Amino acid sequence: MIDSKPFSFAKAIVLVTIFMLQLTSPSFSQTSNQNTIAEPVYTKDSMPADLDYSNDPDREDLAYIERIEKERKHLLDAVINDDSLGIRYQYNQLIKLGNDHYLAMYPIEQWLLGYYFEEYEHVGDMLKIFQAKIAPSIPRMVKPEEDYLTQKLVELSVYHKYRITYDLQLSELPDEERDFHLLFLDYILSDIDDPTVQARLNEGSDEFLKNYYQSDYESLIRTYIRRVIVPSDFGYGMDFSAGVALMSGALKENFSTMGLFGFGFDGDYKRFVMYLRMHFIFGHLLKDMDFNGTTWRKDARTVGGNFEASFGYNLFENHRFKLVPFGGISTTGIDPTSNDIEKYPEYENVGITFCTTFQLGLNLDLKLGSPKERWNPYFHKTMRSYGLLRFRYTFAAPQFQWKVSGLDGHIHYLTLGYGGFLRGLKRDY
Repeated sequence: MIDSKPFSFAKAIVLVTIFMLQLTSPSFSQTSNQNTIAEPVYTKDSMPADLDYSNDPDREDLAYIERIEKERKHLLDAVINDDSLGIRYQYNQLIKLGNDHYLAMYPIEQWLLGYYFEEYEHVGDMLKIFQAKIAPSIPRMVKPEEDYLTQKLVELSVYHKYRITYDLQLSELPDEERDFHLLFLDYILSDIDDPTVQARLNEGSDEFLKNYYQSDYESLIRTYIRRVIVPSDFGYGMDFSAGVALMSGALKENFSTMGLFGFGFDGDYKRFVMYLRMHFIFGHLLKDMDFNGTTWRKDARTVGGNFEASFGYNLFENHRFKLVPFGGISTTGIDPTSNDIEKYPEYENVGITFCTTFQLGLNLDLKLGSPKERWNPYFHKTMRSYGLLRFRYTFAAPQFQWKVSGLDGHIHYLTLGYGGFLRGLKRDY
């Protein structure tokens, strides 16, 4: 007879083992939990694509910037309502959201609120690093959509300007800090397109820079606040002119007073001026002239020219006049007309070919109207231009006696011209 206890004990062990295997199998777990909804736990590697913004930087930026825009809207509402507590709360919220990647508030908005809440040291610390660190980083940052927050903050600050300025004047800041913040506050709340306002800011800037030599704020003042516009070193002019040429010495005995017309260009560098001019002269002979056996007959018409290169110095200039003495060299010639040469072929051998002429003179420009300033696409800068009347006297000493014996004398040119002048403008730092 076989004992059944060992069999029963072994059978029990087998059944327990099978039960444990079933209990720990995946299929059993899934079946036993099929009616339970568990909260999913994701790692970075298992994150579903529709929830993982790390693979979609644009969407991540959009989500964050929308939060910033929402807070900016709340701050805008508080500013419009002049709710100082609400402004302070939303201001703090936006400061927390801003970082190296996202721009929550523009610098001017922080400066305005800094003055509003008397946080002068914070504003000063920002301004001292603005040019070196803050300004270069802004173009790379993700920015909110354009809104009216800056405009409304300016309006709020203008409304409270007396209180803000008064608090600043009574602050315990060092003199340099207080004077700078008063100047800077005036700058960010003023219409700098108004010439009188800019003149006031320039005067305040010069006074500050004079009183606080090598200030930490010097570069910022010279770059942003002080905007003194001065003429650039180079200027350019042109005119068309007409006048008379008066002879002296032997020239007066042989040639009539001559008429002339022409044009000229001038270029300025600082106070130095260069003139390039060309005139055509015409008149007639007063008596017969002999040229190697050929007679140039009395009353014959004459034509000639004068090509000048001279240099001058701007001795005096104001809003109405410009006076430049000059000296230079030119070439001058007097010949028969082409019609006379056709009629009298022997005239090919008469006349005075171009020869060296030394000259001195005085140039007076009368400026017409008020100067106009406009952007010039050719020079890629703003240019100041004006029309002018040019009165010019030139004493010329042609060396005709080198070619015609005894033909010495001088020529006095008197001309009246009409033209214009333009010069670029630049900042005086």
